[in-house]
Amino acid sequence: MVFASVLKENPIKRPHLAQAAVRKARQTLPNIVFKPLIDIPHDDMPYYYSATDAIITTSVHEGWPNCIKESLACNLPFIATDTSDLAEIAAKEKSCHICPDNLDDLAKALLDTLSQERPTELYKHVEHMSMDQFIKNITNIYKKVMQNN
Repeated sequence: MVFASVLKENPIKRPHLAQAAVRKARQTLPNIVFKPLIDIPHDDMPYYYSATDAIITTSVHEGWPNCIKESLACNLPFIATDTSDLAEIAAKEKSCHICPDNLDDLAKALLDTLSQERPTELYKHVEHMSMDQFIKNITNIYKKVMQNN
């Protein structure tokens, strides 16, 4: 189980809530390891995402969390508080969960995710955000602008 944040103690990301949810889940599944990903070089993040079973994010608010985009690209399921439009993905993927920000719900979702086989097609939710797709979109915009001149 990983938790990504730039700061060790971030009141918006609430690492203490993620840690507490993992501790509660350990009462049922004692071998859960909690690994905060803090001060990890960006290029190394895919290695961590690929080596774990899930990511938890317990933010008060977010835009579209980069750590979730990156983890989905690595087929890593998430457990998250209700931020951004992650609920749309969670509604389609049984391994991903959106929870109220309380220990019981987060721990239950964590245990549910860990009880399933790791998904293999979560990347499809972020394919449209790839650099290749971004370049295609920008190129199409420029072409349209140039055609109108």
